[in-house]
Amino acid sequence: MQSPATPPNESARVRALQDLDILDSGFEERFDRLTRLCRDAFGTDIVLISLVDEHRQWFKSCQGLDVRETGRDISFCGHAILSDDILEVRDAKQDARFSDNPLVTGPPHIRFYAGAPLRIEQGHRIGTLCLIDSQPRKLTQEERDRLRDFANAVESELNRLTDKRLRIELTQQRDFLESLFTSNVVAVTVLNDQGQLLFANQQAQAVLGLVVNQVDQVDQVDQDIVTYDDPKWSIESLDGSPFPQEQLPFAVVRRTGQPVTDVRHAIVWPDGTRKALAINGAPLKRGAAGDLQYVFAIHEITHEVEAQTSLNKQLGALEELSAIAADRALSADDQIQ
Repeated sequence: MQSPATPPNESARVRALQDLDILDSGFEERFDRLTRLCRDAFGTDIVLISLVDEHRQWFKSCQGLDVRETGRDISFCGHAILSDDILEVRDAKQDARFSDNPLVTGPPHIRFYAGAPLRIEQGHRIGTLCLIDSQPRKLTQEERDRLRDFANAVESELNRLTDKRLRIELTQQRDFLESLFTSNVVAVTVLNDQGQLLFANQQAQAVLGLVVNQVDQVDQVDQDIVTYDDPKWSIESLDGSPFPQEQLPFAVVRRTGQPVTDVRHAIVWPDGTRKALAINGAPLKRGAAGDLQYVFAIHEITHEVEAQTSLNKQLGALEELSAIAADRALSADDQIQ
């Protein structure tokens, strides 16, 4: 008997399997339906969805077999995950790898085996959809194609688990960021490379006039969609003059790839409401999908600007008064006037 070799990416492969959080779970109709249909289509004694971890092959779905796992060292599926191709053993008793295998010499008396590897989105082969029969057999090319189609359907269900886990992780990360920044007086936003808003804490929602709409999707984690409240504001310099679009913080960070500090401008709503902002921004590393993201810390400085403007007016008035008092060409009455 030949024990299966270990794939070169074994550690990452096993970790990806464990991350699915499917091992040792109960039977599920969506998987059992596929193995029942597969058994009817091929007429074999046994059909399994077999997942291979470090020491065993464990069966997520079993048709025609009462046990839920066997050792990896005697598994046919351990051999099947070494390649993307279907492993077909037409007569195990005539195959040196399996002729003295206890699964051949004893129950379930395997003579025929065909295993289509199951791959998840990261590319790891984590198990097989396999056909087992007690009589020798040879698949036609049409049957091999049909087995691959069934395996693709199983892969789709497994990858739904991956997608759901990633959505849960993203939601947990978002909730963590929200709790982290909610207690902060700074408004924080995260934008993608297209300038679309991915995250805004409560302070940013208040400062920028944002609306958060929660979208409930079937079999998915609730998602928050952040949009600007209409009508949108316009941007101008603090002195009321036009603010160049190419100098906006997002435009500068995206163009240069470098952080910006204390970029100041005002946002003005159609009703005349005006807020002065000071913005720091920086690029974030690429996300899991390879997209660039950008984070911005926004300080509202409306009161500071208003106070500075008032102070500048007072200083200007004092300078005027000083100049009048120092002008000896003016009489006292003229100075008072």
